[in-house]
Amino acid sequence: MQQLNIVQLSQSPMQFDGVYRLCACQHRIARTGKSYLRLTIEDATGSMIAYAWQQPDEQLSGVCGTHLHLCGKSRYYNGIYVADILSAEPINPLPDQSLATLPSTQCPVPKALAAFTEMVLNIQHDGLRCLLISTFAQEHIALPFLQVPASLRYHHNFQGGLLVHSVECAHIIRDLSIFSQQDRELGIAAALLHDLGKIKTIGIDFSRPELGKAIDHEAITLELCASALVQLDCDFPALAIDLRHILTCRSIKRWGHEARHPVAHALQLADRLSSDNSLHRAPNRNGGQQQKMIAQA
Repeated sequence: MQQLNIVQLSQSPMQFDGVYRLCACQHRIARTGKSYLRLTIEDATGSMIAYAWQQPDEQLSGVCGTHLHLCGKSRYYNGIYVADILSAEPINPLPDQSLATLPSTQCPVPKALAAFTEMVLNIQHDGLRCLLISTFAQEHIALPFLQVPASLRYHHNFQGGLLVHSVECAHIIRDLSIFSQQDRELGIAAALLHDLGKIKTIGIDFSRPELGKAIDHEAITLELCASALVQLDCDFPALAIDLRHILTCRSIKRWGHEARHPVAHALQLADRLSSDNSLHRAPNRNGGQQQKMIAQA
């Protein structure tokens, strides 16, 4: 059975068999006197209330964030869709499962998270998809990526701004039909990674960590991607060189090798467009303009 995400389960009654993240668990007593568990399960697309009527407590009352392999069915109840759990088992998720179940409840801009995971999982090039999944399946990388601002006082300077900016850049490159599919996906990967080092140079509380006072975020980006880049080197060495070049080549404001790949120029343009658009809509940011742009992309 195909893995269904939370949004799909919330549209109509259906059976499901897949991996989800445990967000909350409460022990309750029904009017009949029978005990049951009321759960909140989630993935990158949203969260959902679920009920376990016959599952042993020890199987489901784990720490929030635990991954569970769940079988059950969704139903409409009191104006929302809920899930009845037929079986559950704690698991160690595969990298793509970790990505697909990044916690929407911990993301300040949930629509951007859904767009991000859909974009990554739909990349057709095996090497680029595996590189992104391998990198973002690591929660010490993914969680701050969802939460930190893209800058302290410039563009996308709100919690979740780094994610929104990265997705906007990737959407711009995705829509450039002049590129081949491989170059377009190379650009998408580079767009999602280009500011990744900022998770170490900008704090979620809008502070500047000591590391950020001494090291440029571009260097930290390569460090965070190092193990995934090693595998890309083995499988697609020329592509690995191109990706490193795009992530580190010179822009208008800094030193480095001159940009020589067309995708590098496209990313620099996308970066400026996203940044300028953020500044243009900044006065209305708290009104949800950043989410509106993600929905329209």
